[in-house]
Amino acid sequence: MYKKGESTGSNKTNREMTLEKVDIRISLSKAEEELLFDPQTSGGLLLSVPDAESKELLDALAAAGVQPAVRVGEIVDGPAGITVV
Repeated sequence: MYKKGESTGSNKTNREMTLEKVDIRISLSKAEEELLFDPQTSGGLLLSVPDAESKELLDALAAAGVQPAVRVGEIVDGPAGITVV
């Protein structure tokens, strides 16, 4: 959809509400950038667990047939926001 230049009605609003908290440090295509603000990815697809439990969770998800299940980030000290590297 995004590769075809289409978007959702909520992408623009999501971008406007969160852009000050998103630091994009790599080159993204327009389609990849749109995915960051896609309303369909704003919940249910990410889990936050303590670092010490991440491997156990990934193993359990794999055993249950959830593929791919991968670690995508970490929580660090500092101001609230998302850094894309």
